[in-house]
Amino acid sequence: MVLLTAMLALTPVTVDITTSTPEGVMNVQLCDRETFMISQCPYQDRARAEAEMSFAFEDVPPGEWAVMVWRDPESDGRMRRGMFGVPLEPTAISRDPRAVFGPPRFDDAKLDIGTEPVLVRISID
Repeated sequence: MVLLTAMLALTPVTVDITTSTPEGVMNVQLCDRETFMISQCPYQDRARAEAEMSFAFEDVPPGEWAVMVWRDPESDGRMRRGMFGVPLEPTAISRDPRAVFGPPRFDDAKLDIGTEPVLVRISID
């Protein structure tokens, strides 16, 4: 009975993405505090970039999550970085946090996911 109750508490999260430059591969990640800004997020997906896209993560436990999106124009699966590790690929993060003297902070990007379905809209170039 406890397992059934835990399964019912999982939440669907949909990430709708728009881009004016639909080339390469679009990568989307749903990250918790521990995995934010690294590539090992619990929920990940990728698909050929299109002007409008939708990614669905069906079984997300309630809690604090952040969405990270990056477009890979070369479709090589690698995030190119410049000086000081700054991404050279187009990127976007939920709630559009500012990066001041380092990467964006999780607290500025986090979404509070409850038991109701969530829709996150992100625009990326």
